[in-house]
Amino acid sequence: MSVAEKMTQWAAANGIGELQSATIEARARLKDTSIGTQVKAGRFRVVSTVYGKKTTKVTPLSDWLALSDAVSFLKMLKLPSDCFERIDRGLR
Repeated sequence: MSVAEKMTQWAAANGIGELQSATIEARARLKDTSIGTQVKAGRFRVVSTVYGKKTTKVTPLSDWLALSDAVSFLKMLKLPSDCFERIDRGLR
């Protein structure tokens, strides 16, 4: 079995496809393509990534979570991302 096949098998067994589906659904529901995830040491964080001409701004929308919690967080997201940006700037 090749490395790519092993990675695909691991991703399917560990719910990565569910995370991808939840991310795509959240983007469509909120009409916000900036929503994505980061992974670090087996934990996941939901983020908003905005690409500029010279810089990229990554705004965390969640804490570091277990995979299942990250999927749940994405499914519960209801506010447009500009609300998160206003909270980030302190303009509540």
